[in-house]
Parts: sequence; structure tokens; C-alpha cells
Amino acid sequence: KKQTTSGLMISFPFTYKNDYLIIDIIDKSRASVYKAKQPNSDTIYALKLFPYTDKRPSPEYMYEARFSDLKHPNIIEIIEKTYKKKNPLKGKQGTVSYLVLEYAPYGSFHDLLSESKLIFDEKLTRTYFHQLINGLEYLHNEGIAHLDIKPANLLMGNNYILKICDFGFSYKEGDTDIVSEGTSYYRAPEIKEKSCNNPKAADIYSAGIVLFTIKCNGKVPHKEDKVYHDYQLYELMYKDNEAFWEAHCKLQNKHSNFFSRDFQELFNAMTAANPEDRPDISKIKSFKWYQGPVFDEKELVDYISSNFPALKSQ
Repeated sequence: KKQTTSGLMISFPFTYKNDYLIIDIIDKSRASVYKAKQPNSDTIYALKLFPYTDKRPSPEYMYEARFSDLKHPNIIEIIEKTYKKKNPLKGKQGTVSYLVLEYAPYGSFHDLLSESKLIFDEKLTRTYFHQLINGLEYLHNEGIAHLDIKPANLLMGNNYILKICDFGFSYKEGDTDIVSEGTSYYRAPEIKEKSCNNPKAADIYSAGIVLFTIKCNGKVPHKEDKVYHDYQLYELMYKDNEAFWEAHCKLQNKHSNFFSRDFQELFNAMTAANPEDRPDISKIKSFKWYQGPVFDEKELVDYISSNFPALKSQ
């Protein structure tokens, strides 16, 4: 038995109105997400439930369902959306909406990093950064800014491919407001200060932070306003950039050439304090560090399966 967001204890497996067999719970943060499959199929999906609010579909469901047409190798696909359904959970009354999502069998990059399931070298870091940038390029071309890019919202799908997920706070051209408050340490300064006028540039900032975090196997470049081991890293980023990089070499016990000048140049540009100074996607692709070697899809599968045999699908 496991506990849902509502506190209800449920047993697995059980069938969701003969449509989906609920196997396990994946997440119980803002909305309950379940591992599920159709009874006569072995294909696994992620089923995300949104209870009705005041006899209406939840605003979170309505907001996220807007992105059901997105189709890209580096975006988690919404397979199906249902506006109204009787709640399937045992003993639970009421109505829900749900999304059936592509399932990512290897979990999130947050878990991969925090549990050291995968150790990222330069080439692997660059490979996943390319995939992140490709996903963001598609979104930006569609007039969408994700606005909460972080390792927890990057999943590892089949063939170890990066997948951007969770569009619950995303911006779409035509929206009157930006609802995202971002996530501490990953959000752009203008998101934190609620003064964002360029959502795509805010994504670029967050992608730069993720780049650093993956390269450093889970370490973030700063703690916003917090002092970290006597360093105010956020202030150093902008007021004494050379000291910022020296501090990280010391804190992470790295040789001075761990952060190459090419890497520093790209990171510094993507995380510029002024959003208008940050490069767009096409400019990012012109940076020397970005143009270094990457794994193709087959090489990626061979490299990870050979070097990290303990990385198992969930």
C-alpha cells in the first residue's frame, strides 16, 4: 500500500475503469502521477490525475493540457487527455481529469545526480546539453517558454534520451501573465523578482544553470542569496567572475583547468544578469564549447550500458 496526495491508502495494482491498470505511484507532489498500462498491453505510461475543484476541472489540468500537441524527441509527450472522469481511487468520491504521458523509465536527472547513478564527463555533459537545447529550441519556435527548467523536470526516456517534462507553469504566447515563480538556484533573477519580460531568455538562464549542475555532478553554481562555505557565489558570478571560478575549483577540489575558458564563456553568457545580453538558441550553438564532440544515439546507449550497468529502468 502507498499513500496518495489526498492521504488515501491504495493497493496496487488496480484497474482505472478498465482503461488503465495502475501499477505503482511515481510522484505525489502537486498532482498524483501513477505508473500505468492498458490491461492487454505491455506499454507503460505515466497517468497524472487532477481532482476537480469546486465541481470544475482543476486550473492545473486546464493549464497543462494546453500543451498536448507538443511532439519532439526531447519533450515528454501527452498521449491522451480526459476532461471528466469518475475518480477511480478506492473509497474516493468525486471527479477527476487526467493526462496520459509518455513514461520515462530511468527517472529524473535530479535523481540521477543526487544518487550518483550516472557520472557525467565532458562529452556526456555536452550530449545531454545538446538534447536540452534541442528541446528548448522546439518550444521557443512554438512560442512556448518552459519557465521551470531544472534537473527534476528533465527525465531520461528510452535509449537514455533526455525529455523535458512538467508544463504546469509554462508560458505560451498570448498569455497575459507569467505564473511561474521558478525554482530556487535554477530560476532567472527576473523570475525571482517577478519582473520577467522575456520568458525565453529566462529559459536560457535556467539551462545554463543545468549545464553547470550536470557537469559538476549535482553541484549548483550558487545558492542565490545564501553564503556557501564563506562564499557569496551569486555575488561573485557578477562582480568578480574570475574569483567565482576559482572558488568553485576549490570547493569541488578540481584542477584549475576543469572549467575550460570555452565552458566559462558559454555559462557566463547564458547566465548574464541582463536577459537581453543572453544568447538565443542559434547563438548558443555557435559557441566553441557547444561544438565539441557528442555521442550519437547508438554511441550513447553503448556508453551508458557499458559504463553504468547498475542504471536500471524503474
